[in-house]
Amino acid sequence: TYALQGPSVKTEENILDENGFAFISKCIAVLEDR
Repeated sequence: TYALQGPSVKTEENILDENGFAFISKCIAVLEDR
């Protein structure tokens, strides 16, 4: 990902935000299942 600097940086940040939100959603789902 270090080679993708420049205009794609914000895109990567958005992807990280989406992945983080999905990860948190999965964690919440696991906690609710217990």
